[in-house]
Amino acid sequence: TRPFTKDLANNLKFFEEIFERCSDINYRSFELRGPSPLKAVCIYVPSMIDKEIVNNHVLKPLMTIENTQLPPKELISHLKRMFITSVEVEDSSDIVETVEYILSGNVALLIDGYNTCLIVEANAIENRCIKVPPSEQFIRGPRDVLYSLS
Repeated sequence: TRPFTKDLANNLKFFEEIFERCSDINYRSFELRGPSPLKAVCIYVPSMIDKEIVNNHVLKPLMTIENTQLPPKELISHLKRMFITSVEVEDSSDIVETVEYILSGNVALLIDGYNTCLIVEANAIENRCIKVPPSEQFIRGPRDVLYSLS
């Protein structure tokens, strides 16, 4: 386990080291508006998430609020309860755990000055099913399958 620090740049540096050779990871930076704007970053794997969920239920609400509307001590819990409208939102204080969430098709939201991140469920991984291959559709004979219950 490795806990988050309150320094966003330091946390990002650790993620960049972990995902150094992984070109699939996206870092989407933005700011929470207000008199003293807060830097924030969403980290995710684009091929594993539903971009509509991220844009409409995470980024859009966060980019339109001003951080003056939120009490600083409870910013994370307020964002979780009131502004991020995705189905499942959790918080994490461990970077290693957050990496696992990201690689499972979730979005990690990190905010400068906070040692906790939000994990937003935005999975878009298609369920696969067994289909008859197009080249074998017209083969004659039985197509019985033997299942082994071990």
